[in-house]
Amino acid sequence: MQEEEIWFLSWLWNSGSLSSQQYLRVHESLSNQCTFVDLEKFITKTSFFSGQKVYYNCDVGYVAAGGRKSRLCNNGKWTPLKLKCQRKLCGSAGDVQNGQFVYTGVEFGDTATAVCDEGFMLVGHATRHCMNNGWSGRNPVCEAAVCEDPPEVSNAEITGLQHEPYTYKSVIRYSCRAGTLVGEREIWCTKHGTWSAPAPECKEITCPSPNVPNAYWTGNHNQKFQYRATIYIECNMGYVMSGPGTVYCERDGRWLPELPKCQLTVNCSFKWHGSVALCFWCKIYNILVMTADMFFVL
Repeated sequence: MQEEEIWFLSWLWNSGSLSSQQYLRVHESLSNQCTFVDLEKFITKTSFFSGQKVYYNCDVGYVAAGGRKSRLCNNGKWTPLKLKCQRKLCGSAGDVQNGQFVYTGVEFGDTATAVCDEGFMLVGHATRHCMNNGWSGRNPVCEAAVCEDPPEVSNAEITGLQHEPYTYKSVIRYSCRAGTLVGEREIWCTKHGTWSAPAPECKEITCPSPNVPNAYWTGNHNQKFQYRATIYIECNMGYVMSGPGTVYCERDGRWLPELPKCQLTVNCSFKWHGSVALCFWCKIYNILVMTADMFFVL
């Protein structure tokens, strides 16, 4: 009844022929208006007559999940809003060949991030967002990781168990035609599409003859020793070694560990009774001629 009266009064006002009796009824209705002070940015009309209704919609990304959508202006007060809204459901983002999606959820505002299987690389955007109209973008692709052609090495040959394209775990092997191989003999294609190590080198590596005073070494006595050559050093009689007795020719042309030292540690200390001067410290192999005093023998 109130909604019909308001419509009728509005119609009279618009016609410009409002009587004094009708004016009193309008004034009475205006005193019972409901307002929306806190929702002015969402609506163009802020005052409603008693008996009028307003209808609510859920925010973007949300859908109604029960309850009444309308509120009624009743003598200057709005009836309670009982509308319930819940996030929209996007469901599955789809399949990723050679990979899978990792979800934070499947509702509005959630994300789905593609993760490729080992040995595959992502092409496209990894993350999709659950929007008001479904998942954003399109599914990415997981392609097999492929390494570039292996680097060529001077004086070396390349052999491999696989041929191009060099995909994940493909292995190639280097062998030197001349010189010594320095570095990794085998390298393989990683899941990131890069080789596991830099290419080796083929070069001539030698170490000089070891210079250890008062010592000798077993094996050949070349002037130069090839990379990884091993020698065994021994001290001359009467000398004691300080350091390792086995050394190796390393890739930088040095002997490692550091060459040992042979130190004289044997000394003679003695006294005698004779006609020559006393000698308290004599090195090994030194010869003394001594004459014993009376009542003493040599």
